[in-house]
Amino acid sequence: MGGPRPGEGSRPPDTPPSAPVAEDLPALKGAADSSKKGALNINAAPQARVLVDGKPVGRTPQIGLPVDPGRHTVVFVFADGRQKKQTVTVGPGQTVTAGDGTRG
Repeated sequence: MGGPRPGEGSRPPDTPPSAPVAEDLPALKGAADSSKKGALNINAAPQARVLVDGKPVGRTPQIGLPVDPGRHTVVFVFADGRQKKQTVTVGPGQTVTAGDGTRG
């Protein structure tokens, strides 16, 4: 008889039935999150093999390559053995372009 009504069992006794409690609230979405991935667009002329932070990622062009936020070293290795190194900083959710389209 005097027990809680359906749906009220987890509410503190002084909480009105219409007041949300923590378990009723969805997780916040869209909050600033420094772990959110960024992306690299990488291009060079002539075409080159590409390493990002020492790891091969394929040949140019690379579009929307996901990376963690922070500083990254991009190395272009051209067919004749020449290399070009570029350092870029990518923010959370940001897309950064590496390479300038000129010959290594």
